Amino acid sequence: MRRRNVNGIPIAAPIVTSTNLTHEEMMSLRMPYVDSVSKTNYRELGAVFEFMNATRVSLFTDTWGYYKNGSYNGMVGHLINGEAELAGSLGRTVMFILFFAFVLIYTSYSANIVALLQSKSNQIKTLSDLLNSKLEVGVEDTSYNRYFLSVKTEPVRKAMYETKVAPPGKKPNFFSLEEGVKKMQSKPFAFNMNLGIGYRMVEAYFREDEKCGLQEIQFLLQAVAWQTCRKNSAYKEIFKIGLYRNQEFGFNDHANRLIYRKKPTCAFTGSSFDSVNMIDFYPVLLLLAYGIFLAIIILFLELLYKRNRNKN
Repeated sequence: MRRRNVNGIPIAAPIVTSTNLTHEEMMSLRMPYVDSVSKTNYRELGAVFEFMNATRVSLFTDTWGYYKNGSYNGMVGHLINGEAELAGSLGRTVMFILFFAFVLIYTSYSANIVALLQSKSNQIKTLSDLLNSKLEVGVEDTSYNRYFLSVKTEPVRKAMYETKVAPPGKKPNFFSLEEGVKKMQSKPFAFNMNLGIGYRMVEAYFREDEKCGLQEIQFLLQAVAWQTCRKNSAYKEIFKIGLYRNQEFGFNDHANRLIYRKKPTCAFTGSSFDSVNMIDFYPVLLLLAYGIFLAIIILFLELLYKRNRNKN
């Protein structure tokens, strides 16, 4: 604590963004659905830089950082190369107590699948059930989703990606958050998305009775998110104290409440009328077709029997 004041020294923190528009609107709530993770972290780490009396230098990049051609790119590359001290975009300090303190962030950043079932059926409970169902599956179009889904080796998840998300010869089912949520509302559709910001979109478009049909199925295996700083950084202990302070003072909770939403509660108790999809009454149509076909055959046999009887 005695060494926390760094007298305004500039400290670089890389930030992952998908559009240049975000650079000017990091503290704005005008478009909370765009780069929500980075905007939340920007608010949280602002308190840390103020606590240290440091000058933040933002390094904008379009990827989290993956190993290619013998080196890391993106945010991780900035940290490894010594160009930055602290990651400006999920994560958490490597301390057991913070696993509990950041439970809301962990829930928000977890990649889960949200399936809107037109009927209140509980037949789809696991990822295998979803794989074997007739539901269309889509994924939020982000760099980490495209990367992690393509390298999955677990049989069910690999089959999900290869048969429903990105089947060979067809356009992959990667959609914007708004497009995916609207598809959930209008048709039998499962959408993998960031839950915290996705539920904010659900609140904007879904009727109260439609919110009761939401179900969650874990798609990507949850992994512990870490708050990263440069190896052997001189500010590591100050960063840790500042992050503790963020939690104790409620800064993280405030930032999360501004950006994210929890799953909407089902408060609708009345009846509703909605359009019915072909898949919902397909068995009835099939039974009707069989009945008509059988009736025609029976009629033909009766006419044939009557004709033979008249001849006799």
